Amino acid sequence: MVPAARYKESVDSETLTVVYVFRRGDLANPCFFIPTNGKPALCVKFCPKLFKKESNRNTVDLFDIPYKMVFAVATTDSIMVYSTQSLVPIILVSNIIGHIHYATLTDISWNGSKIMGVSSSDGYCSFMIFDKNELGEELPLEGNFF
Repeated sequence: MVPAARYKESVDSETLTVVYVFRRGDLANPCFFIPTNGKPALCVKFCPKLFKKESNRNTVDLFDIPYKMVFAVATTDSIMVYSTQSLVPIILVSNIIGHIHYATLTDISWNGSKIMGVSSSDGYCSFMIFDKNELGEELPLEGNFF
């Protein structure tokens, strides 16, 4: 995935701030995009663990892979956590709801599937701590290659 600036469906439509998603074999054409909250995406980081695919009506397979991956998108003031089975965020933390940081977010870092660190230009780091299986059922170690 590569953060991108703007997307327009047509000349007359409103401009959206999005993250373009590319397949490894075709970096010339995005396969889909994820709208952000109107702010530019600053970074995208994948969780280093793989998860068992879910099979219910609310999931779709965005990629033809035998597992689910989880990733976070940071904008200037929000963190959105997605999976490769949904275009709807699993988790959304935003300054709109309550201040997570007073300055622009700068980076995301994962520690397994339990902790995600978020830094900002105000010099602070905050941490999101996930309950067991909150992001999904983790696959055994031999299934994880990161």
